[in-house]
Amino acid sequence: MSPSQVESGHAFEYGIVHAFHRLYQTSTLRNDQIMQRAEQSFAGCSNTEQEKIVRAADEIAVFLIAHDNNLRPRDGYRIWLQSDMEGVSGDVRDVVVDYADHEVGISAKNRHAAVKHSRLSERIDFGRKWLGIPCDPSYFHQIVPIFRELRTLRRQGAYWRDLPNKSQRFYIPILNAFRDEAVRLCNANVDAPRRMVEYLMGEHDFYKVIKENGDVSVQSFNMHGTLGWGRHIRLPNRLIQATEKRDSDNTLIFYFDEGWSLSFRIHNAESLVAPSLKFDVQIVGLPNATSQNIHYG
Repeated sequence: MSPSQVESGHAFEYGIVHAFHRLYQTSTLRNDQIMQRAEQSFAGCSNTEQEKIVRAADEIAVFLIAHDNNLRPRDGYRIWLQSDMEGVSGDVRDVVVDYADHEVGISAKNRHAAVKHSRLSERIDFGRKWLGIPCDPSYFHQIVPIFRELRTLRRQGAYWRDLPNKSQRFYIPILNAFRDEAVRLCNANVDAPRRMVEYLMGEHDFYKVIKENGDVSVQSFNMHGTLGWGRHIRLPNRLIQATEKRDSDNTLIFYFDEGWSLSFRIHNAESLVAPSLKFDVQIVGLPNATSQNIHYG
């Protein structure tokens, strides 16, 4: 049986950690439950997939060591994998390479380029959680009855696949309420657009590496100027427009200034109906200054 998307991601993270460890030779590799889980995921991959992971991870490590002076070979590096729970608290880095308290983080993606996943529910104040600014009560007046209906369906053991018109009943009204409140918050608070992107992208600068079969790309998200490779990119100051994606009934596109665009696809994350919905957030537009290197396998 093929490994799941999550297991494939952990296997790729394991490959990157060991690529740096091999190249540094004198580094300290933290061995804990997170690393052991990643090692098990790597071991569960086919020989062909393991070879692809090792080749892609080596390309990433060699490139970054060559281009980021903070990663140049020397004694005393510490390398570790972060828990998935770090992403919940605003740190999207999977791999961290540390020298003298200067951390360089890598977000590793295996065949997908999503950023942080976030949920909506009747109890989640996304304004307070994402931006530090509470949502207006009118937002909850719109969404609470919808989520309570989902809670009732959950008690009845209902499955999403059996619900008629689920987009019109649940996705679209929740998306509309989210969009209207996000626009209001961004228009009323000068820091809100920047905080939204910071929340979704993570509070630390990082390199995003994406393995797609034999190809591997490295992007520098040097938003605060702490990375040694990649031009500094500006965070947005203004939400220009929030609109429905063409030919989709569950996706919004947010267009910011400075070149940022994000898509928010809302979906059910499990088969059984649940009183919450999950966002799959994708980057669809980046500032022109964003640095990227692609190695074609």
